[in-house]
Amino acid sequence: MKSNDWKALRAELPEDVRPRLDEKRQARRVGKALAEVRKAMNATQQDVATRAAMTQNTVSKIESADDFLLS
Repeated sequence: MKSNDWKALRAELPEDVRPRLDEKRQARRVGKALAEVRKAMNATQQDVATRAAMTQNTVSKIESADDFLLS
């Protein structure tokens, strides 16, 4: 999808939907970045989870951009 296509599609969305969509897009970026860094370090999700004091399941959800909160 081209950037222009995305902007046009987003512009057609109701005002109340746009912020939620933007949050989900950002979550996907964070998850993708985490997965890339983890793999570059030859670390497992469990390695990251242990160092971050969370479960492996949480790391997996972040990487796959399932609903999660960064707070």
